[in-house]
Amino acid sequence: FLKMFEKGLAYESYEPINFCPSCLTGLANEDVEDGKCERCATPVVKKPMRQWVLKITDYAERMLEDLKELKGWPEHIKESQRNWIGKSEGVETSFKLIADGLQIGEVKVFTTRIDTIFGVTYLVVAPENKIVEELRGQIKNWSEVDKYTEEAKNKSDLQRTDLAKEKTGVELKGIKAINPFNNEELPVFVADYVLGGYGTGAVIAVPAHDERDWDFAKRYDLPTVEVVAPYLKDDPKENKNTEKRDVVVAIVKNPKDNAYLCLNWKTTSWKAFPAGGIEEGETDLASVAKREVIEETGYKNLKFIKQIGKSIYAEFFRPHKDSNVFANFQYLLFELENEEKVQVSEEEKKTHEPVWIKENNIESFINVWSQKIAWKRYKNGDSAYCDDGILMKSGKFTGLKSREAREKMTKWLEERGLGGIKINYKLKDWVFSRQRYWGEPIPLIHCENCGVVAVPEKDLPVKLPKVKFYEPTDTGESPLAKMEKWVNVKCPKCGDKGKRETNTMPQWAGSSWYYLRYLDPK
Repeated sequence: FLKMFEKGLAYESYEPINFCPSCLTGLANEDVEDGKCERCATPVVKKPMRQWVLKITDYAERMLEDLKELKGWPEHIKESQRNWIGKSEGVETSFKLIADGLQIGEVKVFTTRIDTIFGVTYLVVAPENKIVEELRGQIKNWSEVDKYTEEAKNKSDLQRTDLAKEKTGVELKGIKAINPFNNEELPVFVADYVLGGYGTGAVIAVPAHDERDWDFAKRYDLPTVEVVAPYLKDDPKENKNTEKRDVVVAIVKNPKDNAYLCLNWKTTSWKAFPAGGIEEGETDLASVAKREVIEETGYKNLKFIKQIGKSIYAEFFRPHKDSNVFANFQYLLFELENEEKVQVSEEEKKTHEPVWIKENNIESFINVWSQKIAWKRYKNGDSAYCDDGILMKSGKFTGLKSREAREKMTKWLEERGLGGIKINYKLKDWVFSRQRYWGEPIPLIHCENCGVVAVPEKDLPVKLPKVKFYEPTDTGESPLAKMEKWVNVKCPKCGDKGKRETNTMPQWAGSSWYYLRYLDPK
């Protein structure tokens, strides 16, 4: 421990622990069952305590890289290690906070998807984020916020981040955040699905492109703004002068037998719904789509029902090797009003054949990517689109692909001193102390003059005092704190009054050396 302390790898910090108010002792996560002490069933609370922590995050990158050297290890084990370390490369930036039109502070956020910044519709801070307490005087519903944050203290991180858990939160009324990219005012929420120990303890919320945010926004009736649309094939040889088109796709249903009108193309491998380009000056999409259906299949008795979900960006006309075209596809639903016999022209027959496909066979029949996604949206309803794509409604960044947009947006922040690249890890530094009597004493002395001083190696090991009783203290501190004869010592550096460190090491400290005891019992 002293060697790690000398190297700056052991440091003092205030960290919340699981604390049982009845047993008056700190508990490991394994000692907590359903939020209660396993010994007495009292609800456990989170209590900030002075701790000694080992800086294992200094080795996060090396641990990730060294996984490559583990030859013969099962890949799923290595993958679980990668997930445990949890490296995230992203951007950190600040949002100004205002109340009654005046700036009252700012909050830093970390995101791996800066390309979605124009789709932010609210901001979320963790219950333990210090900004919540700092804004106490400006928060108009403080009692509601205070109650929520207190309840969050009694939940484990696993309970809070469970993907199946219904997302809850409370708006910080009277507080607004300002998006640095467009100066839009956004509501601020405190929600327990955000953890204070990861990143900055605050996140941007983009419901259109994050499932958690989507669920939260639906529950609290918050707006959803789509700013990244699917771009379904990324051609590395793409010409910079890529042509862009607007295309309508008609999904025509025959309600009598639950079948849909499709085209089986003869000149290509396409199997798709009828689709066609929007000509200049055409604004009524339903009329355009109907025209395409009539031209390609001959069916005229169509009743327009609705536009389906959001538009999709995708490749178009790939067989034209000399062109590189992508299109903004917009999907419209029609129903066949009555059966009719149609005669497809001989010219049309050369290129495609209209066919009616049953609903349960559509997904396997259609082979155009954008239409497969549209069909899923049609069947399952809209949901968050969480992949990369092409930007829209994003100011001067509109039309860029996500990867390029992230680079340019990061540069935009850096040039204005508003943020920059940041790497975070889920891995946390290791709390290496316990507030107990049993355990190896941490060999440090607190001196008013010298600060924290190491016990000289010649005086090791520091042994526990022999006492008849070692009940816990009322404060949550180690029982050693009450043993004044043992605690009060001279500082080994200046000779003035000092106090021993009263936290002890966890059982891991001793068990790490068992193998030496097996080799030599003396």
